[in-house]
Amino acid sequence: MRSTPCYDTSKVVRTAQTVQMIKPEILTLEFRSREFSFERGSVWLIASDWEEGPLSRQEVPSALPLEQNRIEKAPVCRPGEFQLIFEKLSAIRRSDGRTFVVPAFLVPELVRISNYDITKGTAIIALEPDGPYQLTLFDPRDHRPLAHWPFSFSANASNFRIDTDERGAIIFLSKPTLYRLELKKNMGMTIVPV
Repeated sequence: MRSTPCYDTSKVVRTAQTVQMIKPEILTLEFRSREFSFERGSVWLIASDWEEGPLSRQEVPSALPLEQNRIEKAPVCRPGEFQLIFEKLSAIRRSDGRTFVVPAFLVPELVRISNYDITKGTAIIALEPDGPYQLTLFDPRDHRPLAHWPFSFSANASNFRIDTDERGAIIFLSKPTLYRLELKKNMGMTIVPV
């Protein structure tokens, strides 16, 4: 796995010459939830102060593979707060064993990784989504589901564009109303807990 370079953004003075490379520590991230088991997917771990330095050089964090509630070999440069964005997440609800495929899940709160986590090589991350919810798009004239329809939503500085499934539905692990939903003209929508 190719690790993403880490930059000490506290020392960035706005010129590329002052950026200092930092060798990342390699951590195991373990997700714990009473409600869900996170089976597989991709995760972006983005430092809360990640900004102009890497962007000006067109460097973006790499997706990290998630398997069985764990990410192995996550490059972390220093303690801090991080945004987690999951993609193509397969989650199993513990209460009934039902599997949900979630196209995109932005964890609403920032996640803290401490010096202690870095020293021991493992960070335990509690993750308790309030879902799942099924958002369904439909044509309001004949109430027909909009299957395989492009749908966009955003939160913070993250934008998502995904297609509905054959039922016109998208599964969210958190309340869809926490996002900015982009509805087009003549598009109806329902949101129900599942």
